[in-house]
Amino acid sequence: MCRKNSMSDKPFFEWIPTLGYVLGSFHATNKKEIILATSDDQLQKGKLFIYDLYDIYADHTIKPTIIENSEWQSFSNFGWKIVQADINNDTYDDLLVTAPTSSWFGHPVVGHVQLFINRKSKTFVDKASIFIRGNLIPNSFFGFNIEVVDDLNGDNVKGLIISRVFDGEVDIYKRTSYMPFAITIKLLQNRILVDKETIPYPADNTPLETSVQICLNSNPIQDLTLKFSFTHSPDSYSFDKNWQLDYVHWPVNTINKKCIDLAIYLRPWFYDTPLTWIFQAEVVPSESQENTNTDEESIIYKRNFFSEIFFEKKCNRICNDNSYTVKIRENTIWFQNSDEFIYFYLKLTNNGDILTHLIIEAGLNFPCDITIFDEKMKNYQLSGLLFQSTKYRIRFLYPKKTKYNEYFDFIVRASCPQILDRKIDLVLELSIQSFFPYAEKHFRFPTNSTFEPEFVVETILIPFKSKMVCRDIEMESTADFNVDIFIRGVNYDDQLVFVATLYFDNTSVTGVTSIRINCKIGM
Repeated sequence: MCRKNSMSDKPFFEWIPTLGYVLGSFHATNKKEIILATSDDQLQKGKLFIYDLYDIYADHTIKPTIIENSEWQSFSNFGWKIVQADINNDTYDDLLVTAPTSSWFGHPVVGHVQLFINRKSKTFVDKASIFIRGNLIPNSFFGFNIEVVDDLNGDNVKGLIISRVFDGEVDIYKRTSYMPFAITIKLLQNRILVDKETIPYPADNTPLETSVQICLNSNPIQDLTLKFSFTHSPDSYSFDKNWQLDYVHWPVNTINKKCIDLAIYLRPWFYDTPLTWIFQAEVVPSESQENTNTDEESIIYKRNFFSEIFFEKKCNRICNDNSYTVKIRENTIWFQNSDEFIYFYLKLTNNGDILTHLIIEAGLNFPCDITIFDEKMKNYQLSGLLFQSTKYRIRFLYPKKTKYNEYFDFIVRASCPQILDRKIDLVLELSIQSFFPYAEKHFRFPTNSTFEPEFVVETILIPFKSKMVCRDIEMESTADFNVDIFIRGVNYDDQLVFVATLYFDNTSVTGVTSIRINCKIGM
């Protein structure tokens, strides 16, 4: 709120943080208004403050008309720039307000411009506005500046230039007194339900199908070219059922005012397939060889239409994709001085709705060869452009479908080099995400790292020893064998077991009463 006081009073005003402003006349009476914009309100959505300057010389308080809308986007820098221009050629100026940091379809700082049409009433604008957007380019700051310029194409109508920071480009908007070009492009089904029956296996070529409807109406009649594609989406779609067609150019003529349908075949892959796909339709005038009059330009230069396709998971129970657990069946031991494989025996239990097409990524915190395998089922390794494989990290797709309270086992096997100089705390890091929607969970399973007992026993070869025993006489004789044994190595204790075996060769000895081992430990 602004206030003007008499000269005897102290200057007083209540400061409103603003970005853009404009001073002009928006009524038939030519009275002046000043319009200020702010994006520093509590919700950062932006507001317009309209001050009626009908008598600036009187001592009174000027209360503004505030225009705001809860549906406006936060942190868009609403009001960065404001201009007035007669957009619809009704002799009344309209209002254009830029918001260069707004997001669009999940992409940051795309920017937009809001057009407020003059209602020719006391409050000449309301919260309803028309959104003007440029290309879907992240961090492009569309609406960073906006200017009304003189006639650009000789039709006695001023043009409108909107700039963006990206590559220093500008978008030129041409106003016309002709009947506006009318085209409606919409997806007939923008929500694709996905359940255990509709998700294809990776080896299958079964697409999910939807369609787009195009309705045309224009005066005068025009030849147009429509280009359909997907923006910022993987190449997992086609406009042909039998072979891959990333985009399609479709020539049309607006003399046909009927609506036409175009089929779209979606082939989602199982990694980094977004749950929201952005469908883009570009409309450009076809170049005509017969039209040699360069002064008669097309009513439109280029128009873009964007729509979203959402994938939704169909659940028999309450959808809870995070309701699963992964446990290790037995403790894993790694002998650092051994070349044996390390096995992690894991069990995944589903405690929620159906899980399918799980993407399992396993990695170790130490460079070891690693693999995931299950002899009873087939899995698909994800690599190439989708995932940069390393020696100690691997990713697999499990197309197994697991219902509520079911479980399945899988094994992670690793082969690590021998490490003798230090102890390594080897940890298996597991990341699992379901296909629709992504519900990623992380697990850590440490190993019991130790050294396998090993030692070396050395002895000195003793000379041949003779013992005379009388033939055919029953008597006992004692034979002593003194053996020096040297033991060295690591990871052994004092519970060593010695076994002595006595061999006879061409003797008359018929039996052995006992063998006794006496140990004497020396240094």
